[in-house]
Amino acid sequence: MQRSNVILGLLAAGVAIALITSIGTFRIVAESQSNSSSKNDEEITELLIDMKSMMARMNERMDMMVERMDAMMENMDMMMGMMMGDMMDPMDDMQGDTMEDMMNQEPQDVRIELKSGHGKVPVGKETEIVIAVLDKESGEPLEGLEVLIHIERGSSMSSMEMMGDMFPAEDNGSGEYIVRFTPDGEGAYTVHTMVMIPRKSMMDNHMDFSIIAE
Repeated sequence: MQRSNVILGLLAAGVAIALITSIGTFRIVAESQSNSSSKNDEEITELLIDMKSMMARMNERMDMMVERMDAMMENMDMMMGMMMGDMMDPMDDMQGDTMEDMMNQEPQDVRIELKSGHGKVPVGKETEIVIAVLDKESGEPLEGLEVLIHIERGSSMSSMEMMGDMFPAEDNGSGEYIVRFTPDGEGAYTVHTMVMIPRKSMMDNHMDFSIIAE
């Protein structure tokens, strides 16, 4: 509605300018007519009739333009509503997937297995964990991948207290990747493991492993 009011204001201003110009022209013509003995009142009357006809045509055109603009605004509002609806639908789907659901889903393209380092580990000493990454269909080991690790104190997503930043596991060949970290206190630790696959989200191939330090 605000856009319609602005456009209508501009149109009204244009009409006013046209009327002022026409009135000025009429005055010049009228003065010229009064100073000329060859012109009479009938010619002045014809000019007035022509001006009224012109104003009537301008009003009709203005009404048509207003109707067209209203229709355009309605179409724009409808299109905006459809666009906003399309944008909100994916967000609604995302809201339905909780973080816990994302963490618990199985990897889509690979199998991630803990080969060593599971169970109980000593506090204050560097712990070495070996993770195997295999093709989900064939079971063949996958080398040369980027495997990102994030260590969380506590069980998965319970504390959100991370030990430093995310870091890459060391590629040891034959589909094995080594993770080293030092538990700084007793209790559970979660090793968030994310295998990076081209054109895939890191959460598409994610696995959590739990370790107890004592």
